[in-house]
Amino acid sequence: MTKSPVLASLALALAAAGAHAELPVDTDGDGLADDVEVAWGLDPNDADTDDDGVPDGLEYLWNEDSDGDGLINALDYDSDDDGLPDGLELGYAKPDKDTDLGKGHFIADLDPATRTNPVKADTDGGGVPDGAEDANHNGVYEPWLGETDPNNPDDDGHGTDAGPDTDTGTGSDTGVDTGSDTDTGSDTGSGTDAPVDAGADAEAGQGAAGLFGGPLCSCSAAGATDARSLLPLLAVLAAAVVEDRTGRASEP
Repeated sequence: MTKSPVLASLALALAAAGAHAELPVDTDGDGLADDVEVAWGLDPNDADTDDDGVPDGLEYLWNEDSDGDGLINALDYDSDDDGLPDGLELGYAKPDKDTDLGKGHFIADLDPATRTNPVKADTDGGGVPDGAEDANHNGVYEPWLGETDPNNPDDDGHGTDAGPDTDTGTGSDTGVDTGSDTDTGSDTGSGTDAPVDAGADAEAGQGAAGLFGGPLCSCSAAGATDARSLLPLLAVLAAAVVEDRTGRASEP
């Protein structure tokens, strides 16, 4: 099978162009060309310029400034300023070969299977920064230590009433004793009640004693009412007695 003259010419042209093409140089092997790193202020001879454990070319949005502190993310070991280094948030259990551990910018993730967003301070949007939820900054969710889950907004404390109960449950006594009697009963209820007289009606007792020299009835409100019902009869009898004595006095 003979080759097409056109295809043969195209192959020769591509080979010639490739021979003269210059491949980008990436001295530190971090995925970014040396000239690009120099242009953005990175070290072309250091694969992890900010020493957070993540190679410069693998930094999340490496040439953006996520927290607005004036440093691009590849130069900022905590790109979202949440208290957790980028390597920890991305699940790095081991640092890069060029990471300077003496800087203290790398913390090994003890649970690489769980990760948070290194350019969003509050990954779950629950209102609490990731670094506050993972309080000991080890990458492990430990509720037994009082930690909340940075990937779960429901445990960030919204809608929880932690205040004391100020309702003492004391009702108001609206019962009113309008009688003229002495109320010796004890009121232990709350709300509207009807006071109960445990002793004799003082006013009715005095009236009966004044007329008859002693109590006429039992010590109850009902007995006092019965005594008062006899007063008209007693008045008639008294008038008859006075009339009788007047008549006798006028006789010769």
